[in-house]
Order: sequence, then structure tokens, then C-alpha cells
Amino acid sequence: MRAALNGGSPTVSIIIRSKNEEALLRETLSAIYAQTFQDFEVILVDSGSTDGTLAIARQFPVRVIEIRPEDFTYGRALNIGCAAARGKFLVFLSAHAVPLTSEWLARLLSHFDDAKVAGVWGGHTADRSVPPPMEIVRHDLAAFLKDFYFGFSNFNAAARRDIWREFLFDETLPSTEDKEWGYRVLQSGHLLVHDGSAYVLHYHHDNVLGIWRRSHKEHLAFACFLDISADALGFILRVIYWQTLGLWRHAAGWKERLGVFKVGLPKILERQIGRYTGLRKGQAVKRI
Repeated sequence: MRAALNGGSPTVSIIIRSKNEEALLRETLSAIYAQTFQDFEVILVDSGSTDGTLAIARQFPVRVIEIRPEDFTYGRALNIGCAAARGKFLVFLSAHAVPLTSEWLARLLSHFDDAKVAGVWGGHTADRSVPPPMEIVRHDLAAFLKDFYFGFSNFNAAARRDIWREFLFDETLPSTEDKEWGYRVLQSGHLLVHDGSAYVLHYHHDNVLGIWRRSHKEHLAFACFLDISADALGFILRVIYWQTLGLWRHAAGWKERLGVFKVGLPKILERQIGRYTGLRKGQAVKRI
């Protein structure tokens, strides 16, 4: 199928959030327009880019919506994009998430043949040469509550537009709006599907402070809609110990073992500290 860039409504609306994404946006858009399934439109919701992001986007048949940085939340940007969408299905993709196969979009859409499926999320890899597990997992509420870290992820996902109309993204959360959306959808009796073969290149270049900040925001958001207690510091220290030991055991040679303490341990520390501080703050917000 050819993309419905003008005229009739497309089957799919691909919604991309962006801010200063010039590094990978061209590659991301090129991969989108190289898909075997072509009946789509692309909407880019930009929240104040000051680099070449918008210039790159306008070299493609992309509809650009600009919002003020102070108006941005993850959920609000997506709701704005969804409200402008014309497709029956909505696809969410980070500007720095590059589809690595020409079947990426077709794989996401294939699961909507099942009327019970409200949304699908794909896999990701930080190494182009190493694909993620090609597993397909049908996700219900019990599975989500067993492991709430594994679930619907807006950096690479799709949903029925009718379901989004019923369940808008929460615009108040600082992060994790995708997991909260998935939680409500699963509570209503729908199913979500994970398909690892619909995978993208996706990773974050966070420094140590950035790792803490991301973990803090994610866990603050989790605490706002799930009943999660902040773990005691003793438990956190044990997690740090066992995760560091795991890296040490799998390290090959003294250089990799040195890297465990120079790189691995600081990341583990900041991630777990962010979990602790985020959950504590989230619980305080609940009590107000």
C-alpha cells in the first residue's frame, strides 16, 4: 500500500514526540518510510527543539505540531498527537527509536486481528547487530501486577484509536504514562501483546545523574497509581550487592571487572537510589 499522505484517511497514524532529536531523527523517519506497510501518516509533536529537528522533519511528508516546552508532559504530547490523528490505529515511536526491519510496522499491526487486543508494544536493542528475543507475550492484568516493569512502552507501541478515546493518557504523570495507560486498559478486560520481532534501536545516553533522575521520575509515577511501598534501605543495599556481584561474575578478565566498579556499580547505585527516592516522594504525594 502507498502512504495516504493527502486525501483519504490512512489506516495508521504514527505519532512521534521530539525535542532536540537531530542525531537520529533522519534515520528514524527514513526507516518509517521504508516499511512494507505504507498506508500511514506521520505526526511529529515537538516541544521546543532548538537544534535541527524541525528542519529534518520538514524534509519528509510529516505533519508537525509544535507545543511550548512548559506545556509538555509525556501524556499531554501524545494526547495532542492522537487528537490530530486520522488513522484507525495509533503507533507511538520515540524520535530516537530506529525501526531495524522493514516489517516493523506490519508486525505491530498484525496482532489487531484479535478483537481482544487493545495495544501492542515491540522490542528494542542497544546494539544493531544483536536483536532482542523474538518472543510474543500476551499480557493480562495478572501478568502486569506480577512484574509492572514489563509492559506497554510508548517508545515503540501501537493502540486502537477507539481504545485511546476511552482511555486518554494521564497528562499529570512525570513519566511512565504508558504503564499507567496499560494498567487501566488491562483492568477493563482488554489484552496487550508484546512482539519482540517488531524491534527498534533504542537506548539512553544518561550520565549517572541522568540515571537517578529517570529512575526517580519513573518510580514516583508508579507510586501514584500502584500500591508500592518504598523498600527499606537494607533491602536496597542487598539489591545493589547482588546486582554488582552478578556483573563481576560475568566479567571476562580484569579490565571488565574494573569496569564493573567504574561504570556498572555507579549506574546500579543511582538506579536503586532513584527507585527509593521516587517511591518515597510518590507516597508523600498520595497522602496530600
